[in-house]
Amino acid sequence: MSKATDNAYLAGLLDGEGTISFVKEKTNNCKRGYTWKFTVCIDNTNPLMMEWIKNTYTDVGVFNSFYDKRSNLKMKHRWTIKSREIKTILPLVKPYLTNKKELARLILKAISLQSEHYSRYTPHDEKLGVIHDQMRFLNSRGVKAHKARNSVTLNIKER
Repeated sequence: MSKATDNAYLAGLLDGEGTISFVKEKTNNCKRGYTWKFTVCIDNTNPLMMEWIKNTYTDVGVFNSFYDKRSNLKMKHRWTIKSREIKTILPLVKPYLTNKKELARLILKAISLQSEHYSRYTPHDEKLGVIHDQMRFLNSRGVKAHKARNSVTLNIKER
């Protein structure tokens, strides 16, 4: 496969099986009491699929396998990448994303803001908070969330 095909395939896996998240994590190591944590991961029960990621994107991410707490489920395999690796991988797959394209754009923007001025107090904290809220909204589940997202999307398209 060509590199473009590999990136498109990874984008499909991320769209279908992946998570793009950005959370505020409590910490005692920071004066403001929290830090921002950026994560992209793909979960799947097919070890061959995860092996393909490992072989294609060598030295990128962390792989682990575990059983879900519910004993009747298959072993789950997870590929996780953090901030620096996200800045490398997401721009490669972003053109091929459909469902998670907006999440990818937002997390790349947040990582860029944080890395511009990394200190005990980031002047971009308010902007990061807004991006965090947007991502939470896009990642929300349930019928109410789905209806709300669709109405927001319709309002944006009408403008």
